[in-house]
Amino acid sequence: MLTGGGASLTQDIGGQFTTTRPGDNLQGSSVTRLTLLSFQIAVGKTMMFRVVLIVVGLAASLHAQLAYPPELAGAQEVVYRTVGDVSLKMWIYQPPGH
Repeated sequence: MLTGGGASLTQDIGGQFTTTRPGDNLQGSSVTRLTLLSFQIAVGKTMMFRVVLIVVGLAASLHAQLAYPPELAGAQEVVYRTVGDVSLKMWIYQPPGH
């Protein structure tokens, strides 16, 4: 703890510094620090959730790109519609006995 000019600077267990002056409401200061810490944790969790969501979305889209066109043994490929130079294809699979 450092003191001077009536103010003191203290460091808590988490490494955060707090300045207090004579007459400061210490209970209010600790509530403010707790609220700020809760806010920082909530923002951190929200950011982590967003990162995980983006990574999962990218992985799913990459997998979908690798899986096209489908490879079905015995399937018949038919062009369903053509618009300009783009063809919409479908694969008809008829299992034996159906």
